[in-house]
Amino acid sequence: MRYDYYGFKLSVHIFVLGLEFTIIILRIQNVEAGLNVFLLVSLGAIKGIKQYSKFRRIAKEYRY
Repeated sequence: MRYDYYGFKLSVHIFVLGLEFTIIILRIQNVEAGLNVFLLVSLGAIKGIKQYSKFRRIAKEYRY
């Protein structure tokens, strides 16, 4: 149980870091580059959360 919690926490941290990085890019460069980074980061975070839920489901099946 500890590992899937840390995986979920890690994906949330990556999402927050990506948001901060997006804000920095929006201040430095144009809006389009910032939006591209934001989309990539949110897709990565969604993928991480999906993997987390899949891992939990598998762990529940094999728990005694």
